[in-house]
Amino acid sequence: MNAHVIILLCAVVGSSARYPCPPECECGELGPHGIACGGEDMTHFPKNIPPNAVYLDVEGTKITTIPKGIFRNLHKLIEKYKGRNLGDIPLTNLTCDCDHQEAPSVDTSGSDNKTTVGHTAKLRCAVSSCPTAHLFWTTPRGFVISPHLTEYPGYDVQDDGTLVIMSAIAEDAGNYTCTAANYLGKAEQIHKLEI
Repeated sequence: MNAHVIILLCAVVGSSARYPCPPECECGELGPHGIACGGEDMTHFPKNIPPNAVYLDVEGTKITTIPKGIFRNLHKLIEKYKGRNLGDIPLTNLTCDCDHQEAPSVDTSGSDNKTTVGHTAKLRCAVSSCPTAHLFWTTPRGFVISPHLTEYPGYDVQDDGTLVIMSAIAEDAGNYTCTAANYLGKAEQIHKLEI
């Protein structure tokens, strides 16, 4: 049984380092954090998915099972059904609770445009989408930060998507990109912060 398009959202671990791409995949084809894996003979998820991946597209493969533990911090729906054969799950359990499904749109209005060294800056990122989109910020220093990620002290992404820079330094000046993605697409908006 051939799978249709499966695009999973997996953890953005905040690393800007380059990771080797699995040999059966094309990394970067769907953007800097996107991976396209294909081939009619592919029956299993590739190993060594880069940890900063946001998209994984396995269109046209024979993959029918999501292996337990292959990703961290998967969307709740995927987490609920990991390790199960997708063919055994009723289609009604895999649909979204949306009256109108839509790709994300991003709005950064209301963000601070300027702050001074040692002070706080708040960069807002309001996302509209259905189903819920995964959100992450890319900083001028190359950090990729998503909600509840504590790898970068001094930065916090709140539940509403607002990036808080606790105590700004000169290197925090520059362009910040807010990106939101769901299986229907992605949107991003750049906001410039002056220090």
